[in-house]
Amino acid sequence: MKPYQLIKNALVVTEQLKRELHNSTNKKRDAERINTIIRALNGFDSMLVSNYYTNAIESLIYALIYEFLLMDKAYKNDIPLHSIAKRIENALYYTSAKKLECIGILKQHELKNKIANETVFDENYANFDELLTEFVNDFKQSVKWNTTR
Repeated sequence: MKPYQLIKNALVVTEQLKRELHNSTNKKRDAERINTIIRALNGFDSMLVSNYYTNAIESLIYALIYEFLLMDKAYKNDIPLHSIAKRIENALYYTSAKKLECIGILKQHELKNKIANETVFDENYANFDELLTEFVNDFKQSVKWNTTR
């Protein structure tokens, strides 16, 4: 089971325990137990956010939704949430295809600049595959290890 689903299920159980607290014979002890569970769940949730930056993934997904909504401004009555969700899912699963798309855009840009500078036949072309891999790895390491915000 996924961590957020575990937290959600445990919160449902604590809500049930809170309702049952009214019928408890030892309310103080049971309230302390419920509070301990709630503190543990909150700690687990904050650990996911602070150590693994799950809120950053959420921000990236919102950025993709925003981008796709801007791209699909031609929708008439229905907002294409299902197709947006499918496109985000594809973007997350097919990273090599996205990388190739990025490389293609960068190569077009480089070629356009070489045409403008009349250096098309120059053999010094950038290795965008290596450049993007290094950029993404550096970015992932800085996000993972930088805990000061």
